[in-house]
Amino acid sequence: MNDSERILILGAGVAGLSAARHLQQYGFQVTILEGRDRIGGRTWTDDSLGAPVDLGASWIHGVTGNPITDLARAYNVPTCLTDYDRVSLYDPQGVPLPYTEFLRLKEQRRAVVTAMNTLPVPSPADISLGEALRRVLAADPLPPAAQRALRYGLRILWEHEDAADLDDLSWRHSQDFDAFPGEDHILPGGYGQLVNALAAGLDIRLNQVVQQVLLQENGVAVTTDQGVFTADRAVCTLPLGVLQAGQVAFMPPLPADKQAAIRRLGMGLLDKIILAFPQQFWPPEPLQFGWLTGDDDAFDDFLNLAPFTHRPLLLAFTSGRFAQRLEEKPDAEIIGGVMAVLRRLFGNDIPAPHAWRITRWRSDPFAAGSYSYVPVGATPDDFDALAAPVAGRLFFAGEATHRRYYATVHGAYLTGKREAERIRQIRDKS
Repeated sequence: MNDSERILILGAGVAGLSAARHLQQYGFQVTILEGRDRIGGRTWTDDSLGAPVDLGASWIHGVTGNPITDLARAYNVPTCLTDYDRVSLYDPQGVPLPYTEFLRLKEQRRAVVTAMNTLPVPSPADISLGEALRRVLAADPLPPAAQRALRYGLRILWEHEDAADLDDLSWRHSQDFDAFPGEDHILPGGYGQLVNALAAGLDIRLNQVVQQVLLQENGVAVTTDQGVFTADRAVCTLPLGVLQAGQVAFMPPLPADKQAAIRRLGMGLLDKIILAFPQQFWPPEPLQFGWLTGDDDAFDDFLNLAPFTHRPLLLAFTSGRFAQRLEEKPDAEIIGGVMAVLRRLFGNDIPAPHAWRITRWRSDPFAAGSYSYVPVGATPDDFDALAAPVAGRLFFAGEATHRRYYATVHGAYLTGKREAERIRQIRDKS
């Protein structure tokens, strides 16, 4: 048994930090190589707008039994319930709808989703969620106003949650995603609090852009743009989008089934536009504002950040192909589009934002997207294939390697712990 075995971790996101902390607790010598000039990966708390705002992951999804809930308690990081019923909806002309209409539309969406989930599609054939929706509406059409409301509801339910358009999401496997019970909580002070706590005491080398991973008979050699690092084993936590882009060379090449899984899985995109205003002009009670335009390319979903930040901040979500097109546009055009909607909802006299932040996760070379999803043609087995170790030397962690909790922070954390335990068992058996 060799307690001084050396492990390299590729990436200082939550998966990498989790793997490193657990491995260090097991007595390994651990070094994290991170290409960015910061830690956290796709968790990124920014305070340039006068309050901490998460540009990446924001929520603990399902607080009951969730390991991120346990971490927040252990590190005394406050969390706050998100009440998704605190919603204010507006019709295409910007007229607010009564709350009873919100409840009616919510029930209508539930009925349509049930019909979509029970479509008679012969197994193992698959269709997209978009195609499933078209089949349901063809059999039971809705009037235009109801379709607009449904479009918004499904965008919130699936497209923003899965970071992809309905036409890209697998119908057969859309229900395979698992979740912890309980409410969703947000971290008012940002995920950076947990990231910094996890990183304390770890050997983290920033600005180390990984270029090649070489498997050798007795170890691994990782080449970055700053030099070569050697160790007994390595844990790769690079995002799916980075693996898909082929930015890192693996020698020998990764097994064919792993390469196929990388190609089949989808890397989604959820971008945020956060605007800071001189004063709050929107109603204080709703947490969410929805514009029922029915347009696929519209800013129609807003989160009121004021209750969490005590600052007049609004957040607009964009996802899928619309978000991807926006990433190529200048800030001024994007902000202009958001403000046109806000003026329709709240009047032409509202102030202009004095500052903003716009995420472009697809354009980020260290992420190449937001998080993974299952497209038509893929199955959850692809997550397992991506997670499989190679030659007992190279291990894989990250949200895209968890078949039940992909696309979540807790999924990333659990995969880091999983691989640390796998490596510990290998060592203890030797």
